[in-house]
Amino acid sequence: MQDFKGCVSKTRRLLKQFHSLQATLANLQDDLAALEQMAGLEQAAPISKYSDLPGGGQTIDVIDDMLDDAEVEGYYKGNIIKYIARWPLCTMYAGSVRKDSSHYIKR
Repeated sequence: MQDFKGCVSKTRRLLKQFHSLQATLANLQDDLAALEQMAGLEQAAPISKYSDLPGGGQTIDVIDDMLDDAEVEGYYKGNIIKYIARWPLCTMYAGSVRKDSSHYIKR
């Protein structure tokens, strides 16, 4: 009988931990969904200064269309090097360098 009570007690404790972990997981999933939505909003917003081509296109799209894959990769690497070199100035520009360079890293 003692073993049965111990087993019931342990099962109850484990169920409480399980429900607590379920609640934590649900909270983390909500947080993740909110962060994904924020990231999507940040990426989806076009930068008006880059949409100045006739027809509303962006210069980066023209570059992608005109260069082959190796040339585009070199272009992106060059831009990454440029932004890394500017990194110490980042605080002066309130983070604009970080925002600009992330575009090239994602491609």
